[in-house]
Amino acid sequence: MGRRKSFDEDLVLEQAGKCFARYGFEACSLDQLVEETGLLRGSLYAAFGSKRGIFLASLARAMAKEKHPMSMELILVAMMELSARDEAIREQLEAYLKGKGPDFTRELGACLLERGKLEMKDEKRGKKNGK
Repeated sequence: MGRRKSFDEDLVLEQAGKCFARYGFEACSLDQLVEETGLLRGSLYAAFGSKRGIFLASLARAMAKEKHPMSMELILVAMMELSARDEAIREQLEAYLKGKGPDFTRELGACLLERGKLEMKDEKRGKKNGK
């Protein structure tokens, strides 16, 4: 019989999500996830199976919470780094994005510009980054 989890999975996914949002999927190392979450490699692997598994769970958690502060960042990471080659992540994104309107698209675009440390002025409205 396996050992019971002795950690708060929600907290671990929050911390892992912050790590992925900060560094991106590819650049986020398992050592950084260990440091960020406070769990050992074995515990992370036992709970989530892989770095991809941790990312999938963090992404799903962020998307499940309405207006979660990291959801845009994790969606961008998933779109830019993984969705072209990972069918499960692409399907997860498509299901989430279905029905989102132009306001969400603008918000996503503004987040992308912020992530790239870019500013774009809307000439018609005199606003920056669609805000």
